[in-house]
Amino acid sequence: MNFKNILIIAAALFLFSCSDNDTDVFSELKFKIGESYKVDDKKNLEITKINESRCPIGVTCIRQGEAFIIFKLTEGNTSKLDSTFVVGKTEKKDTIFSNLFLNITSLDPHPEKDKTIKQSDYTLTMKVTK
Repeated sequence: MNFKNILIIAAALFLFSCSDNDTDVFSELKFKIGESYKVDDKKNLEITKINESRCPIGVTCIRQGEAFIIFKLTEGNTSKLDSTFVVGKTEKKDTIFSNLFLNITSLDPHPEKDKTIKQSDYTLTMKVTK
């Protein structure tokens, strides 16, 4: 096989390995309560509240607990969908929400014994794929 044939085969493999799909992968996003992230021209994703019940650091708990993250999806000026996502050590950290794939990588800070966390102190880190 000569060099020209190898180049043609390599170029063909490269072209056929590329896909023309509409998948948009956003980098890891850091959300705060009340902040909105524009998903596309019409949709916005927002975290409206976090209900915390994870076992605090420095405490022995019977179960690990979880945090409930409440999302709101709006389209234009209309609220389309509210959903609750549960984060806990035994829970999976990804879900599909209105054709969006959400993968939560962290919810900080983790509760600590004798410390109160304000809603505004939470940061949720996640990847959003459309």
